[in-house]
Amino acid sequence: MNKLFTVEVSEEMVEIHLNDEGIDFLIDRLKSLKNRKNDHDHLMTQDWGGNEITNNKQNLNDRFKLMHHLKLIYWNDSKILE
Repeated sequence: MNKLFTVEVSEEMVEIHLNDEGIDFLIDRLKSLKNRKNDHDHLMTQDWGGNEITNNKQNLNDRFKLMHHLKLIYWNDSKILE
């Protein structure tokens, strides 16, 4: 099975489409980010030089656009802006 992990946005919503492999991948990346503390991670499609996010748009509604870059940012609770 190939990994499915797409991020699609409209003006009102963000959709993340995942299969089992995509969920496992995202969990691993989030755990790694949490262990590094106060860091960030860039996930990109192949079109943008990465291989973390897949290029295949899943929502066929024209309002949704495929995002090519997702930046995950870890904030230590003591650093959160209020």
